[in-house]
Amino acid sequence: MGTYAAAINISLSVAKEQSKTINFRLDNTEDVKVVLKNEQGISVYSEEVEAKNGRINRKYDLNHLPNGNYSLNIETATKIYSYDVALDESTTVNQKASEIFKPVVFTKDGNVMLQLLDLEKSPIEVAIYDNNDNLLYTQKFEGEMNFSKKFALKKVFSSNYTFVIKYNDMTFTKDIAL
Repeated sequence: MGTYAAAINISLSVAKEQSKTINFRLDNTEDVKVVLKNEQGISVYSEEVEAKNGRINRKYDLNHLPNGNYSLNIETATKIYSYDVALDESTTVNQKASEIFKPVVFTKDGNVMLQLLDLEKSPIEVAIYDNNDNLLYTQKFEGEMNFSKKFALKKVFSSNYTFVIKYNDMTFTKDIAL
């Protein structure tokens, strides 16, 4: 299985009672992408955040948003952390995040390797496209915690490929050149 970065420390809190302001702090981190999505899964806010000395501090004022349930996603190079946020008279943040590991796609000995850690063992769909967007391969796999698959492409069809991996209600895209 591929190497994953050390765990980051995430701290989320509501600034004060009857507030829609969230304090956000990450320690032991790299740059991240922060996305706030509404109940329909539509992004209402997105930001690329640069870490300084392995730390990020942010305050998000959500007063302009209507009351409702949201998900706050924090995306690192290897994982996506998702927090439930309820905006109403007393804003709450669920301190337990769901964690989704991103798939790792790399070349080894002229082959393309796909590895992912899926703690929920959800079904995995893999599609491979050539550089002209022609579908070359598609397969659905039963969920495994430690999924690994080797693809012997070796420039047979193309020198560039796009891998589309779907699992756990998320889609990941990775371009590979052989």
